[in-house]
Amino acid sequence: MADRELAPRFDIEGRIVRVLVECPELSPAGSRQLLLDLLGRAGCPVQVADYPTAMQWFFALVTACARRSNITTLVDVVIRLQPAAAIVMMLLRLRDEWEAGEVAVAASSELWALLRAELDAISSGAIVKPYRLATGNRMLEPPRHCMTAWHTLLHIAGRNAAWSRLPPYMVFLEHVHDELTPSTAQKVDRWNSSRAYELKLTAALDAVRLERTPRPHHAPQVHLMIQFDPADGDAESYVGSWWRQWDGRIEPGGRQLLSRGELEGYVEAVVRGLETGLASHTPVVAIEFILPFGLLNDPVDWWQREADPGPAKPLALDYPVALRSLERLRRPDWHRVWHRRWRQLHHGPGRAGVYWSRPDGSDHLLRLEATLASDEKLVALVLSEPPEVTGGTGMGEALMALRAGLPVVLWHRSRRLGSEHEDTLRLLVDDGDMSDLPGRVRRLRIDALLEPGGGAGGAGDKHVGRNLALLWDDPERQPERGSPAPLGVSQGEGRP
Repeated sequence: MADRELAPRFDIEGRIVRVLVECPELSPAGSRQLLLDLLGRAGCPVQVADYPTAMQWFFALVTACARRSNITTLVDVVIRLQPAAAIVMMLLRLRDEWEAGEVAVAASSELWALLRAELDAISSGAIVKPYRLATGNRMLEPPRHCMTAWHTLLHIAGRNAAWSRLPPYMVFLEHVHDELTPSTAQKVDRWNSSRAYELKLTAALDAVRLERTPRPHHAPQVHLMIQFDPADGDAESYVGSWWRQWDGRIEPGGRQLLSRGELEGYVEAVVRGLETGLASHTPVVAIEFILPFGLLNDPVDWWQREADPGPAKPLALDYPVALRSLERLRRPDWHRVWHRRWRQLHHGPGRAGVYWSRPDGSDHLLRLEATLASDEKLVALVLSEPPEVTGGTGMGEALMALRAGLPVVLWHRSRRLGSEHEDTLRLLVDDGDMSDLPGRVRRLRIDALLEPGGGAGGAGDKHVGRNLALLWDDPERQPERGSPAPLGVSQGEGRP
């Protein structure tokens, strides 16, 4: 047992050493002496010889603190010296992992590795309820350094339970049970049952399992995410990428350099490949386009799903199609408010709010941003005009919505929304429940096709569904966190 416990913690100590060596605030000799002085004042007096290299000096320091179980004190003292935020985040995660060492040893190395692989793919925002239940509702949401469910488990695993209560990590694992694959969930069940027996807390575990909310039965859903990234040095070229998410996992597809005129054909090939791979399955498929500002107003939902045989078939006929913002995905400093508004949309108290933008005066955009910031129940913005010109009113309004964290933005692609459209849109968004908004918008698009002359330029073109754009931006799906496929991989064939 001692050898098993030593190995993972020794690895963690080595990673802490590497972080400290790379911290410029600790490089000067005076800063290191201050660190030792602060450790002494915190009840952890340490003597470190004057080694010739920083790596050796910090290795001696971390080893001395670990020997006395004072890694937590070391991390706390380093944070008091105000290093860069990225250093702080890494140290807090390493502290949690070090404190979780006893739990890691109690689990089999196979189970611990499975939990890491599966929980690391789930954002911490998606497991707020299990976290609250694990902490006895003392904490509302995981701390900021816990970016994934795996970070959250490590943070909880080092926390003690009150007498006669289950350890928090066991409660947490019970309530994320349905987020795990069936085989891993079965292993967690056996491990928790064994731990509860050892702790004489079998009755407490049974009570938690009785309270565990079963996952509602829904048809399985596949999200196909297609992204166009402006190519460096060529305004008319893009790098196309795609991912699919099924059963909670995001799987990368290929990447390909494309001209502007090749984008639609690329999408048709990707969709055909996805459908071929799903030929023996029956999931619901939704398509999301992750677009830069320059493509945001393109009618991608009306791009062809099949060019032949027969008339061209638009994507809107078969799938809910929504837009997402590439710029926001790339701005992590906008993500905290984005997560909060998304949570408000789905789980917040009261009605989710919609704001209809109506320009009035030269300071319209500043007042719009102030309005959005003043009411956290606002989750959707209806633009006054399409975001088709950089620096224009519509683009400015869209930017204010993204910066304020609003996950939903709607607009008419060809002109300002008229009074004849507002009644229809209010039926979509003003009832306080927008959880099925992509499905409702798809229904509107099909209604437009049912109109005589429902194709582009026909009578159906006057129907609001023909030109309605929906940005539906889920912060829980961030595909670039995975590893991209090599540039140039073919998209048209094979398993999606």
